[in-house]
Amino acid sequence: KYEAIGELDHVKELIKWGVDYMLKTFNASAPNIDRIWGQVGTGGQPGATDKNDHYCWERPEDMDYQRPAYSCGQCSDLAAEMAGALAAASIVFKDDRVYSQKLVHGGEVLFDFSR
Repeated sequence: KYEAIGELDHVKELIKWGVDYMLKTFNASAPNIDRIWGQVGTGGQPGATDKNDHYCWERPEDMDYQRPAYSCGQCSDLAAEMAGALAAASIVFKDDRVYSQKLVHGGEVLFDFSR
């Protein structure tokens, strides 16, 4: 359907942006991993007015306060969800064998980590 309306390349760009981001959250070229970076920024308490990601409505590029990144070593649900997304994206990019294989490898690494 997207191809019929001339939007298939655009949709693929959107998917690639998302899975490329996921590939940056772990060592996607390694045979196995021990953690995933799963969150950037913090939320605040209800009603708080300190600078945090729930209070601020700026773009991340414009935020002028610390936004810590958090990793997890036991997050099987996150890893399995990401593995599924990379596997699905590998099908979308099957015409680009190298990139598709990169996604498959990342998905396998995440799946193994999730178990």
